[in-house]
Amino acid sequence: MAFENRRVIFITSSVLAVTAILYIIANGLPMWFQLSDASGSFIFGLWQDCLKTGAKLVCKSLPTARAKDKVLAARAFMTVSCILSSSSAVSVLLIAFVNENLKKNISVLAKGLVVASVIGGIIGVSLGISITVDALNAGASVGASFILAIIALVFNIAVYAVHAGEYLSTFKINAKADRTASVKNYGSTYGPDKRRHVEDLKRAGLL
Repeated sequence: MAFENRRVIFITSSVLAVTAILYIIANGLPMWFQLSDASGSFIFGLWQDCLKTGAKLVCKSLPTARAKDKVLAARAFMTVSCILSSSSAVSVLLIAFVNENLKKNISVLAKGLVVASVIGGIIGVSLGISITVDALNAGASVGASFILAIIALVFNIAVYAVHAGEYLSTFKINAKADRTASVKNYGSTYGPDKRRHVEDLKRAGLL
């Protein structure tokens, strides 16, 4: 990411903020899938299940002690994704307002948070999808939380993809610069023999 560009910073932090909001809604909203029968609709999320009869909706918390390991893992990773994506949005935004001494450190922190949120999102959403697919095989239908979680992950991966490309290109540029910078310093050491010494280094495969 070209963090020197304030426009890119604001766009990136905005996308990450939207990603965080979608993760939070998907995590908390009890609408991953639903099962319907003659008595009403049973709507399930990671933290709650609800019974809808007509216009009446009654929800209760899913007991942690009785929840499957897959559900507990999905809760954990989705919650981590909510925290990390929110933190990455804030850290990217901070780059536009800190001084040059802090900008590099905040930039590295932001990149790390983006990568971590993508990893957490992939695991959390994958677990949520697995839970939902199991329910679909039992005749359930997909809910809004399922769709929001996938959209959030797509946004998260998109930001990471832009970030990863910029990071790799920056690394290549820096590597090239570091490789040639040392040659410029030979003049003070070798004086008039600088050109010959550089050619010898090139023949030796060191440059």
